[in-house]
Amino acid sequence: MGQAYNDVAEAIDFLEYNAREMVRLAQPQDTGSYATETNLYFYQPKGVAVVIAPWNFPLAISAGMSSAALVAGNPVVYKPSSQSSVVGHHLVEVFREVGLPDGVFNYVPGPGSVIGDTLVDSPKVSVIAFTGSMDTGLRILERAGRTAEGQMYVKHVVCEMGGKNAIIIDEEFDLDKAVSAVLYSAFVTRARSVPPARE
Repeated sequence: MGQAYNDVAEAIDFLEYNAREMVRLAQPQDTGSYATETNLYFYQPKGVAVVIAPWNFPLAISAGMSSAALVAGNPVVYKPSSQSSVVGHHLVEVFREVGLPDGVFNYVPGPGSVIGDTLVDSPKVSVIAFTGSMDTGLRILERAGRTAEGQMYVKHVVCEMGGKNAIIIDEEFDLDKAVSAVLYSAFVTRARSVPPARE
């Protein structure tokens, strides 16, 4: 229950942050105008964004990556992990409830092994946002680097790939609490029976 609450809270934070940042970034910035010359820089949409989201933090990371693309004006093709497709559909419902027009946020559930390459290889895709394993991320980077016939843009890929994080314990550690906390942090969505360490 606590993890679900945290996932929803983080999703809300991402939605608010991305919306507020886009309001700020949407203002053209003067880069040095002279006399009758006006020099501005501004952001514009890149095109179709494919969002490939992970099973852990299934709502927060999906909402964060998708809303970042949406507020910047890009239509999204959203593929959640097969393990979290139901939570992914709830995100679809949230975006429908707030009035996002049809065709702007497109839900494509299914196994990555079946549809992943098709999404990444499409010449209609301009941006790919991925969070997941190192192997899959490297595969996406390699495939997205090939320019397909009819592709108008070089694809921009944002990959957050899994890695190994160190657990640092000082000489005054409590072995039982340390083991419990490490197991909880590593397998929180899988091993609900392991409680977090408490003082």
